[in-house]
Amino acid sequence: MAAREGSAIRTSRLQGVQALHDIERRAYELTLAVVELVRQVEPELPQALADRMIVAATNFGVDASEALVHTNPKTQVTKLVAARRTTREMAFLLRLLKGIKMAADPGIRPLIEEAAALQDELTSLIVRTRQEMERES
Repeated sequence: MAAREGSAIRTSRLQGVQALHDIERRAYELTLAVVELVRQVEPELPQALADRMIVAATNFGVDASEALVHTNPKTQVTKLVAARRTTREMAFLLRLLKGIKMAADPGIRPLIEEAAALQDELTSLIVRTRQEMERES
């Protein structure tokens, strides 16, 4: 029975690592898209908002990337929680940009949807990692 549990944990960890790689790749692509969007609307966008959006996008990308390199589950969860928080901030700022009509709806909607999808996936990964930590202790 213990061998089966160990195998299940290893499989779950492998899936978690694959999910992290996917999240890191998508975080990078989303960060690039947000930075490009800000560059397009920047002449009309208040500088503080432009800066905040770029900081949120880049922090999200960095936090997602850092979660991948940490093997300690506790540290991974900390980085994943930080990535989820900055994703939420970025999604809010994108919705704000859409709400004040600074960006066209068809162009910004996929970014908002991707940010929401990444939030959901980060939440699932956080829950799964925490559950694994509890099973191991």
